[in-house]
Amino acid sequence: MAHKQQKMEVVPPAEEPEETPLPSDPKVIFLGGLLALALLAALYVAAEIVLPLVLAVVISLLLQPAMRFLEQWHVPRMLAALLLILAVFGTIVGLGAAIAGPASTWAAKLPEGIPRLQERLSFLQAPINTLQRFLQQVESYGQPPGAPAAVSAEGSTLITKLHRHPKFCQRILYDHSVSAFPACVW
Repeated sequence: MAHKQQKMEVVPPAEEPEETPLPSDPKVIFLGGLLALALLAALYVAAEIVLPLVLAVVISLLLQPAMRFLEQWHVPRMLAALLLILAVFGTIVGLGAAIAGPASTWAAKLPEGIPRLQERLSFLQAPINTLQRFLQQVESYGQPPGAPAAVSAEGSTLITKLHRHPKFCQRILYDHSVSAFPACVW
């Protein structure tokens, strides 16, 4: 037999394609955002269908290693699935029973713990009162005493006045925020 030598051609490797650049056109970015919002809205509407499916896939992925382990021990697939389901439900019932005792004890102590919690959070009472007074002053700013709030086409007169004087707003907020907290905080 005659051995024929074939010529081997060396082909240079194909050029790797460059990475595709991110879109710079605002319309494309806007449409991508709209697509994301539409997908979220569709998932929200279909939540009753999608959530059980997603939960089933996640549980399947989590239990897959245990399923393989049981199959290696030559346990039939149906029996292995039944054992895993019973193990999951048993774990849930066991955790519920373990938590029920401390939870009922905590719930019994809750009524006597609320006054203690209020006492510990009493340092917040002064800043909250100051904030309430500040909000009342802001609401009454620019209105004659006893007059109802007038609403213009742009919105409330208070908001339009505050937008015209941003430095005034900053100063009021700064003064009230400094006086709202006790000196020990600063």
